[in-house]
Amino acid sequence: MKYRFILLSVMFIILLFITSCGKDSTTDDSTTGNYNTDTGGTVSEASTDADEAMDLNTASHESDGDYSFDTADVVSVVLGDSSITINGTDYDSYSGSGFSRDAENSILTITEAGVYSLSGSFSDGQVVVNTADEDTVKIILDGVSVACSDNAPLYIEAATKAVVFLAESTLSSLSDSDRESGMKAVLYSDTDLSICGSGSLSVEANYKDGITAKEGLIINSGTIEINSADDGIQGEDYIIVENGNITVSAGGDGFKTDNDSDEGLGYIYINDGTFDITVLNDGIQADTDIIIKDGDFEINSGGGNTVELSDDSDSCKGIKADVSIVIDDCSFDFDTADDSVHCDGDIVIGNGSFTIKAGDDGIHADTSIEINGGDYVISRSYEGIESALITINGGNFHVTADDDGINVAGGTDFSSPGSFNQSGNYYLYINNGYIVVDSDGDGIDVNGTIIMTGGLVIVNGPTESNNGAIDYDLSFTISGGTLIAAGSAGMAQAPGTASTQYSLNIVFGSNLSPGTIIHIRNSDGDGILTFAPSKSFQSLIFSSDSIVYDSDYYLYTGGSATGNKTDGLYTNGTYTPGTLYGDFTVYGVVTNID
Repeated sequence: MKYRFILLSVMFIILLFITSCGKDSTTDDSTTGNYNTDTGGTVSEASTDADEAMDLNTASHESDGDYSFDTADVVSVVLGDSSITINGTDYDSYSGSGFSRDAENSILTITEAGVYSLSGSFSDGQVVVNTADEDTVKIILDGVSVACSDNAPLYIEAATKAVVFLAESTLSSLSDSDRESGMKAVLYSDTDLSICGSGSLSVEANYKDGITAKEGLIINSGTIEINSADDGIQGEDYIIVENGNITVSAGGDGFKTDNDSDEGLGYIYINDGTFDITVLNDGIQADTDIIIKDGDFEINSGGGNTVELSDDSDSCKGIKADVSIVIDDCSFDFDTADDSVHCDGDIVIGNGSFTIKAGDDGIHADTSIEINGGDYVISRSYEGIESALITINGGNFHVTADDDGINVAGGTDFSSPGSFNQSGNYYLYINNGYIVVDSDGDGIDVNGTIIMTGGLVIVNGPTESNNGAIDYDLSFTISGGTLIAAGSAGMAQAPGTASTQYSLNIVFGSNLSPGTIIHIRNSDGDGILTFAPSKSFQSLIFSSDSIVYDSDYYLYTGGSATGNKTDGLYTNGTYTPGTLYGDFTVYGVVTNID
């Protein structure tokens, strides 16, 4: 049974109708009302942060003393194709215990718990750990090189727990061949495995996987480079990365867990580190949860966003989990043939930096997405952010989409052809943040309800009339923030009349060219909007607390403007009039102008 999180609770919002009062001004500066673009903060109390999420999973096998040893206890082992020395003594003359040897096949087996330092090389051999002792086996890789043509070069067959140390200022290497049988990984452990140290490890996996632990795997530190025919790093029960510099090039998945039957297992937890992952399939894939607290990630999956996948293609996502994804504060650079961040359940992001190029969706969750801060540049996607429930509490967003920029609908693969019915269960909450959308389809498409209480939203929407900058099925109530949505006029929708903040629904007589300035000022000459859409448009939706009931306004097109221009929006400047399109009086919650 999968251990699922309760990440979000839907809150009922009581809206009180309030009539706003305008502010006198003697300047011609354009204003957009108050909004907060702060990307800081932590995950809300209604959700789960990385530490809380980790607490809900089974504790790891890590314990005090794992990453230290007494140098007096170290047994030195120097490998060689023709001879092996133990503590400076030839193996045949060594009188101590703890080893067995198959000289014909160059196999050295460690049979007792202890601390062993491996150096030298096997050109075609194997080191095996097989002990029934209750104590931990500690293996120091001290510049050792082991290649094996028919099995795993380093095989932890039996031990209570094994810890592999990467000796300081050394590079060790493990490699196998394109064989037909044997253990599936170059470094393979049938028990709990930990890796640590300040040295480096190179893994060349020509058969299948790079590093595999049939139970739990912990990477505490070290520099690891893996080139694998199939998966890079796999932990059956869990993978925990405390720190490290890890590079994975894989013909399968980069990081992968494989336990969806035991409660609290099948997760991946990353606390810190630097990751460069280039894979044919998923970059980081967990059968239950992915929890990422910190780190720098570059993930390329499936050949990148320009690769067109067929219906029978394998999954080629950047990060994928079946139950939940929780991210607190990380830096990501995605280039993926499929979704960049995907979860069959829930996603919660507290903060971070995301650069996304996706062949399918930028961020997708079947159940819910909650975003509380961070910087998001989705420069290519089919749909930018997609789920059945999306809550945005903060962050800076620049979303470019071939279809919908933000999409709220039911189903498990919204990008596939098909229809999605309206539902009272589909919600988009915008409570804060700075959101800019450039879409060929709907800018914001919700098969249910939109509730906006704050933030700044700018949409440069579709130019085709079969889509709209704003598209919702049930209702859209706005009580705060600023909304500017430009696009085609065929399906344009403004916020609903149950809103407590006033909106303008402007439809021009014909399409206006990209870059045409739209300026709105009140009867005192104070500008409340100066905006130049980046695409041709015929419709403009504008809502702000600067719109006052029963007040007169003037609408201009063209002209020029000075001041700060960000994403088409001018602030702190002066507008030089173009053409007066018309004047109007705000007569209701939504004023239609054509």
